Amino acid sequence: DLSNQAPAITSAATSSTTETVTDLDSSVWRIERGTATILSVNATDDGGASGLTYTWNVTGPAPVFVNPNATNTSNSTTAEFEKTGDYTATVTITDSQGLAANSSVNLRIVQTASGLVISPSVASLTVGQSQGFSALLNDQFGASMTSQPSSFIWNQSGGGTINSSGLFSATTAGGPFSVSATSGAFTNFASVTVNPATATLTLGALNQTYDNGSPRIVTVTTDPPGLLHEISYPGYASAPVNAGTYAVQAVITDPNYQGSESGILVVAKASATVVLSNLTQTYDTHPKAVIATTTPAGLSTTVTYDGSLTEPSAVGTYPVVATITDPNHEGFANGTLVIESRNNFAGWQQENFTEQQILDGSAEDLEDPERDGLCNLAEFALGSDPWEFTPMPPATRDENGLTLIFTRPAGLEGIAYGAESSEELGSWTALPLEVINTANDVETVRTRDPLVTGDPDKRFIRLRFTRE
Repeated sequence: DLSNQAPAITSAATSSTTETVTDLDSSVWRIERGTATILSVNATDDGGASGLTYTWNVTGPAPVFVNPNATNTSNSTTAEFEKTGDYTATVTITDSQGLAANSSVNLRIVQTASGLVISPSVASLTVGQSQGFSALLNDQFGASMTSQPSSFIWNQSGGGTINSSGLFSATTAGGPFSVSATSGAFTNFASVTVNPATATLTLGALNQTYDNGSPRIVTVTTDPPGLLHEISYPGYASAPVNAGTYAVQAVITDPNYQGSESGILVVAKASATVVLSNLTQTYDTHPKAVIATTTPAGLSTTVTYDGSLTEPSAVGTYPVVATITDPNHEGFANGTLVIESRNNFAGWQQENFTEQQILDGSAEDLEDPERDGLCNLAEFALGSDPWEFTPMPPATRDENGLTLIFTRPAGLEGIAYGAESSEELGSWTALPLEVINTANDVETVRTRDPLVTGDPDKRFIRLRFTRE
């Protein structure tokens, strides 16, 4: 159709921004500070505007998405950009017969601060550590602004301090806390968690001695110094007081630190003294026990006699050991128990005869084991050995009469002495006894018949010993 005319552009291609700049070469650029703009153009056609198609082509440093495009309604459309730079948007307006007209507009997409980012966005550190944070302004496409602020305003919600350079110093465990950076109208946040720092504990006073029921408490030294902590003695509600071995656990309770230490507390027994008394006793057939006195008083003890717990009763000498058995004290004493012969016949029997000899009758009063003519009771009375020959005390005659002198132990108990004389061995006359000397617990005794009656050449004299 030779009468058809190409579309006529009534309003040249343009964009929704009103900001422009003219370069040195006189080219005009529309300045866009966002990520999208509205492109528009107006045209008429002799065939009617409804038959026109508007096709946009945008060239530049990155692809551009235009929607709608290549339709009758594309005379006003949206162009979305991915990158800053200079772009040329050309629209081709085509009628139904294929005739076309073109119009272009220059677009300059410039960097515009649109947000702020902090790096790192999440951090985790311990008390005493530091973490540097940095901030950048990004443009509308998320790229870093070529020109950055000289500084940012830094703040934190807790957990430590932050300086003007973004260096966060952790002082208090907890979180997550927020760290913020601000520049102008832009603020963003990072998250920081502060964990307790590791501390060390050193246990002291692990070797102690029982002290009259006072609690035996271990000491704890922390590094850093002075941290709050708890001490426990597993199995016990409080510090032990008695001698023994105890597990110890120390745990940091300071909210900004963590750590623990375990050990063994040894409470030794306290030293105590033992004094033995009643170490010399006299035989009386009953068991003889020594007295063990302790300091502190009243401690339990075990006493052995020549290694036996049985208290001896027989005459003799016995090594004695008294050992403290109190659970909180230790100590012992050595001594010697002496059970002496009593000055009676039973004691003399224990001293001179074995238990078996006593049982079989060899120690009876009238027995004479060595056959020297002196029975056991006489041997006892005269203080002689029943197992060795003992001569009879001799009698002598002089101007004073017939005299018999003998010796005996002083202080014998349970024995009566008597002396008698006779002419015919039928009737006997009692004679007096006179102690004429005492030395070293031995008495010298004399009896005398003055021979003033009867036949002085025919006289017998004898000693009599009877049990009382």
